[in-house]
Formats: sequence, C-alpha cells, structure tokens
Amino acid sequence: MTDTSFRPLIRSRIRKARLPIAVAAIVVLVAAGCGARLSKAELAALNSSSSGAGSGAGTGAGTGSGTNTGGTSIAATSTAGTRTGGITTGGTKTGGTTTAATKTGGTTTGGTTTGGTKTGGTTTGGSPASGSVAAANNPLAGPGGKLCPSGAAGSGPGVTSSQITVGNIATINGPVPGLFAGARYGTEAVAAYINSLGGVCGRQLVVDSADDQFDQATDQNEAQQMAGQVLGFVGSFSLQDSGIPAGAPGVPDVGDTLTSQRFDSPTNFSPQPNAPGYNIGGYEYIKSLPQYASATQHMAMLVEDTPQTLTTGQWMYSALKSIGYHFVFTDFTLQPTDPTFNGDVEKMKSDGVTGVEFQATSTIIGQLANAMYQAGMTISFGNYSPPAYNPAYIQNAGPGDDGTVIEQSMALYDGQDAASIPMVATLDQWYSRVDPGQVPDIYAVYGWMSGLLFAEGLNEGGAPTRSALLAGLKQITSFTAGGLSPPDNPVAKTPPSCWVLIDVKGGQFVRDPATPTGFRCSPAGYYHYTG
Repeated sequence: MTDTSFRPLIRSRIRKARLPIAVAAIVVLVAAGCGARLSKAELAALNSSSSGAGSGAGTGAGTGSGTNTGGTSIAATSTAGTRTGGITTGGTKTGGTTTAATKTGGTTTGGTTTGGTKTGGTTTGGSPASGSVAAANNPLAGPGGKLCPSGAAGSGPGVTSSQITVGNIATINGPVPGLFAGARYGTEAVAAYINSLGGVCGRQLVVDSADDQFDQATDQNEAQQMAGQVLGFVGSFSLQDSGIPAGAPGVPDVGDTLTSQRFDSPTNFSPQPNAPGYNIGGYEYIKSLPQYASATQHMAMLVEDTPQTLTTGQWMYSALKSIGYHFVFTDFTLQPTDPTFNGDVEKMKSDGVTGVEFQATSTIIGQLANAMYQAGMTISFGNYSPPAYNPAYIQNAGPGDDGTVIEQSMALYDGQDAASIPMVATLDQWYSRVDPGQVPDIYAVYGWMSGLLFAEGLNEGGAPTRSALLAGLKQITSFTAGGLSPPDNPVAKTPPSCWVLIDVKGGQFVRDPATPTGFRCSPAGYYHYTG
C-alpha cells in the first residue's frame, strides 16, 4: 500500500477551455533565463487541435522558464491512478488503512487515515502532521523571526479555523500534456512540507489547483472563480498568466511571472523576480577565462521568430554585447516546425562558431548539441538555458554534451547539492512523494520557492488575512528560499545577481570549479534592458 499521509489536501479543477488555443501563443516561450521550443510531433498535435484565433500570451517580461518536455512522465502507472503526461487522472485508491501519525503540539499521537480516495485529481482523507516548530528552528519564520500564532484570528476567502486554501493555476492538459505540471507538483510538495512543520498560523495548507489548458480566457476565468475561494495564489505558472491580475486584481499572488501584466502587478511577489534584462555576472567571469577567450568572440545566437523569443532574445543579445561578446552568426527567424534548425548547424560551422547560445527545452537543446556533433562541429562553449539542467538534455545530446556550461541562479536541485544545502535534500524528498520516480524540473522549483515565500510572508504578517499577508510580504526584502536561490528582493522586484556554473562530465551534471559550493557573486551584475 502506498503511504499518502504526507499529501496536503488538494482540490483539482479540470475544465474544458472555453476558447480555441492560438498556436502562436504556445509554440515558444523564451525568457531571459530560460525558454521553450516544441518538437515537430508536439506542433503537429497543436495544429490538429487548434483553429481560429485564440488569445495572445502578452509580452514576456522576465527571466521565465521554458517548457521541459523532455522530463515528462508518459503513461507510467501508479497505485493512485494512471499518470499521463505528468498528471494523475482517475483511479481510486482503496484498500485498508494507512498509518498517518498526526503530530499535535510536537507529539506523535498515532492518527489514522482510512479510505483516502483519489478521484479525478482530488485528494481527501488523512491530514498531514499538525505539530509546531519553534521560531528559532522554523525555516518558514518571517525575516524578523516572527511566526504567526496558532490562535491568530483569520478572515477572508479560503480561511477557516483549521485550513488556509491557496490557488494554483498552471498549464497541465491540452495539446502538450503535462507542460507545466512541475509547477503544480512543486506547490503540492511544498504544501505537504509546510504542513509537516505545523502549517501556518496553526492551520494546514490546502492547494486548490486549476488547469488553464493553454488558454488566456480560461486562465482569467479560473482566477476570477478562485478569487472568492482562496487566500491567495501560490506557484502558478503559465504562458497565459496575465489572467491572474486581470481576473483577480488585488488578490495576493506569489509566483514567478512570464507576462508584463503579472510582473507589474502590485500584489505579485516572485521568489525570483523576472525583470527585463539578463544576469551577466557569470558571463563576465567566463569571458575572463583563457579557454573561452576565442569562443566569446565567435558566438552564435539562435532565436525563434515569435513575440516572446524576439523580446527576450534581444535582452540577452544586448546584455552579452554590452560586456564584449561578439556574435559572428545570428538567426532570429527560426521556425519551430523545422527540426533541422534551418540548416544553421552547417552555417555556424562554416562561420567558425565556437560558442553557442540557444534557449529551448532540455530535449531540443540536446538535439541541437547532438546535431552539431554529428556534423563534426566542435565548440568549446555551449551555454544553454537553465532547462538544460535536466537528464533529458544529456540523453539527447549524447557525445555532443562536450563543452556544456550552464549558468543559472539556482542551486543544483536535482540532488547534486543535497549534502551541502539541506533545502535541496528537503525539496527532493518531498517532491519524490508527490511525483514518484521524477526529479523536480525548474517549474517545480519555482512552485516550491513560491510556497516558502508565501509562508514567510504570512508568518511575518501575523494573521491569516489578505491584508496581513501583503503587509508581511512587503517586509521580505531579501529572499533565498533556504539556500536554493541567491538573495533577491521580491518587494523591489530585483532579480538575483549571483550565479552558479554547471558542467557536464562523464554524462553527469557537476559544479564548475568556479562555483564549487554555494553561489558566486563576483563578478556580479544584472543588465537592465531599456530598449
């Protein structure tokens, strides 16, 4: 029998999108920190299921993350139902009793979960641990060491004497199943972890999850309906995320943004603010190394021809040029339907390219690296977006992973940093219970960090109300997610400027000697794009 005692209470909404999906809005997501590109098969699915003109995605306004299509679990069966595209659907968990010792006041008292049934994504039954952790030892305490007292009076939507309900809207179903499923799983995992520490304000977190199915109108409608049912939003992630500020203005929203509307919202607080521009500290360091001196002067940049990619591609291009990188080859006209990359591999080879910038999914990045290898193209600097830090990249790149250097502003969350950063081990432990057999992707980490920021804000605010939550969040001017991130400022919407470099050695991700532990903040800097 599978133990479900760790699970937070999760309510899941599965609704059919009300409008057709616009292919142009979902083909590509590239932001200053990472990006996405769909495979030919996925595009075929999009084209066969889309017609007419759907709603646009809005202009990307940050270092958001692309699609990790390579890490999706397809049709793996669990005892709680069938997992398709990373989504648990249907299936009923029956049979006997699951021991779920409930902590009360720090004491294990042998509570029992009986007949927890999972139907259509809704989890009912046993409660997570409900003990409390003193402020001195609680990683969720506010910046002043504050903890919201268990007897604090609450008010507003989503708040009862025993529970706090939060909303999560992500793209789950649709033409590309499981697209940002990691955002939901990461939020569920952090809720379970928070509940194991006693919850917040003496209450357990309940995650009310919705799927916008890649449709802006659906995203906004879900936000409108949730606005009267949740204290706030946590960990939402979607290309259509402008629906939250449009559908639920004034409601606290803790999560990473992809559109300018959500980024500019005064009630959005991001664990890694996505300001227009690019982190250049790591690139300054790379340029100073003799082994990369030639590559930085013989660079190629590949950008796909969509509004999102053209905007963020310009951010990165301008940022690197500002610190002395020279591009001998650029292609800002890539079409996602061309699996040969427009013949760019041969063009880059003939132009003497030895350094490559390309932001896409882990799978597509790996395919490009493999294509360059097969063409006999040797590079010394293959710098790819954070989604490349994923097993799918190595699987697709093969011998082409030589020269890989990934720059990111997150710890190595797939386990490599577990011994040195306790929060990495905690994340991996709880995530494995929510999405068995998978490692967290970048969207899962965004969801996890959002939950930590939400809890800190509520503890600092001192009461489970929207006004107290917003007041508490406004006090958090330095946030590190327990060591998962370098310091940033959610209030001022200032991104982190420190960084880590990741190499691939022997088919494994390892820390670059430049950042053997933690993050490096020298040189540091963030290029702010002003047009």
